Amino acid sequence: AHMRGYQELWSKGIKAFDIVAACDIDASRAEERATQAHEFQGGTKPAVYTEVEEMLSKHSDLDCVDICALHSAHHTLAVTALEAGKHVIIEKPLGITMRACKLILDAAEKNGCILSVAENYRLDRLQRARRWAVRQGRIGDPRMFFWIEVSEGLGKWSWRNFKMDAGGGWVLDGGVHFTDLMRFILDAEAEEVYAINKAYEPCGIEDTVAIELKYFADAIMTGDKPEVDGIEGMKSEAICMAIYESGWHGRPVTLAEIESCELEGYQGEINDKLGIA
Repeated sequence: AHMRGYQELWSKGIKAFDIVAACDIDASRAEERATQAHEFQGGTKPAVYTEVEEMLSKHSDLDCVDICALHSAHHTLAVTALEAGKHVIIEKPLGITMRACKLILDAAEKNGCILSVAENYRLDRLQRARRWAVRQGRIGDPRMFFWIEVSEGLGKWSWRNFKMDAGGGWVLDGGVHFTDLMRFILDAEAEEVYAINKAYEPCGIEDTVAIELKYFADAIMTGDKPEVDGIEGMKSEAICMAIYESGWHGRPVTLAEIESCELEGYQGEINDKLGIA
């Protein structure tokens, strides 16, 4: 999706960037992305790498890194890029746990780099209109934000079905879109979450994408804060993690408990397994 977003920007004459390298542990996938980029931007074909450290060392003039990987790899890849002084745009969720989010946020602040979370749902015109209507008082004082998702199935078996790779199921993977929308449209922060988790089947947009990528490129050139920066991404993810932690602990939990990493019953084994301290 991101590569198609970059292509969409180029097709609209927005060429403030050049893709110079593609990195994937699967060389064939990196080669495929490099070929895609070369087809629409021309010039020199992007170099292909299987190790991010090698890519960063051979491209010292690289400005930014776009991270699309397993959730379990977000913090290691982001911190590596940020420590190298590169701006980062990263797919949602920001980190696989709240502790992983903090590692990324700390690295961005320490190195003075721009950090943006690739959250595209709020960029849709309908969502902008909803936010405008609420802020203008056109629908009164909102009392409830209701979301129900019934269209998702397991699909093909992949890393998204494993807690240690994905961090959670659709509550986190897709839910972070809707917690971000809730915060964006209502212009308010959640304070407390209560949830009951049930496992019935146990198991271990292109236009808005292009806009989100343009916002990130603009932020790098101007030094302005991206609309969905690391803090925004972390706060939206905290609501999703609060759902898991509430179900784990069997009681309402506050967002303060989640954001401070005070409650990590659900997240604890992920942190232990991945060595997130």
